[in-house]
Amino acid sequence: MSFWVAVLLSIAAAVSVFFALYRMYMPVKVVAPNKDIPAGAVIGQADIGYVTLAKRDMHELALTVPGQVIGKYAMVNLYNQEPILSQKITADLSSETKNSVGQDETWLTLNKNEARWPQNIKAGETITVVAILEGGNPQVVGKGIKILSVTDTNINLSGTVEQIKNAVSANSGDSITLALKWDQVGPIFFGKARSKELWLLPEAEGAELSGDIYDPGQLDNLLQLLNYGDKQPAKTR
Repeated sequence: MSFWVAVLLSIAAAVSVFFALYRMYMPVKVVAPNKDIPAGAVIGQADIGYVTLAKRDMHELALTVPGQVIGKYAMVNLYNQEPILSQKITADLSSETKNSVGQDETWLTLNKNEARWPQNIKAGETITVVAILEGGNPQVVGKGIKILSVTDTNINLSGTVEQIKNAVSANSGDSITLALKWDQVGPIFFGKARSKELWLLPEAEGAELSGDIYDPGQLDNLLQLLNYGDKQPAKTR
C-alpha cells in the first residue's frame, strides 16, 4: 500500500512541477509595433501587431489588447517588435507636454510650414535653432532647446496624381513641440518672423556650442540694420 502511495505522491509532485514550469514558460502574446513609431504620433490599427514571448519575460506593464493602444499617442519612440508598455502611451498628449515643462519654461509647437528639421530627430534630444535671414545670412537664435515631441505623418505616395496632391495637402500633422526658457522666446519668435527659413538642427549630447545668440537688447539693433542697412535713421528730438 505504501508503494502505491509513494507512486501517487511522485506523480503529483511531477505534475505540479510540470504546471509550474508551464506557467513560467507559457507563451503569451503582447501588443507591439510592426514598425518604428515616433514620439507624439497617433497609433493606428495598421501600426501594431503581436509578438510572442515566455510569460516569465513579459513585463508587468505590457499591453495585450489592441484596443488599449489604438488611438493613443506615443509618449516616446516605439520600436518595431518591442512590446508596448502602458507607461509609454497616453490618451492626452497635451497633458503630458504640460507635465514635461519646467516652471521657468513654456512650450512651442511648429509645423513643417514654419520650420524644417531632419528626419529621425527624437523627443528628449536638444537642438540649435538657426534662422536664415534676408540675403541668406544664417543666424543662431536658440541653443540647447529640448524636444518634447515629434509627430511625423508618413504620406502614402501611391495612387493618382490627384490622390497624392490631396494626401500632401492634408498632411498637416507633421509637427515638433519644443520646451523654451522664457528668455529664449523672444529670439525664437524674432527669428521666425524675420527669416526666410527656420532650421532646427540636432546637437551632440554634452556639446559646447559657440556662436552668437540675439539677446533682447540686440534685437532692436538688428531690426534697424535689416530695415535701413548701414544708413541709420536720423534721430529726432
